[in-house]
Amino acid sequence: MTNETNTPTPTTAGPLDEQRRELALFRYGVIADLVQLEPHHRGLYALLAKKAAVTYDIPGTLRRRIAAETIRGWLRSYRKGGFDALVPRPRSDQGSTRSIPPQVIDVLCQLKEDDFEPSVPSLIKTARALHADVVTDEVVLPESTVHRALARRGVRKKPPVGPPPTTGAASSTRRPGTCG
Repeated sequence: MTNETNTPTPTTAGPLDEQRRELALFRYGVIADLVQLEPHHRGLYALLAKKAAVTYDIPGTLRRRIAAETIRGWLRSYRKGGFDALVPRPRSDQGSTRSIPPQVIDVLCQLKEDDFEPSVPSLIKTARALHADVVTDEVVLPESTVHRALARRGVRKKPPVGPPPTTGAASSTRRPGTCG
């Protein structure tokens, strides 16, 4: 909701959590002096580039820079939908792996739990060989994504069995290439 001067009012439509509202206010602060300009204003891109060259204290992130195209997108969103259009939408897929089907993750987790030894590349190869009906060639399995999926499910490397290796005083004072 905006008032006659097209600035955001304290109450916006719908419930907002504080962080999303703070980010929307930040975005508005970046574009505030541009919203009164016509969409095809001569010199708009120069103004956007000037704003992109500035370092910002962006809420909720360690990033400090904003691309000119991002600022232009915020301006376009604001012109279309007002202040509410600047509020970031919550991700519907948060905490889930989008690129790997859940059935494939289940197979990978089961294989990893059955045998803790295989590396992620070996695990992927085994899954494709033993479960070709589920882990088809069309399923893309980036190693980093598989590793992250296994970690999210709590499937990690097997803890070492037996006592930890000892490090005696003699071993810490040896020099490489010497016997004693």
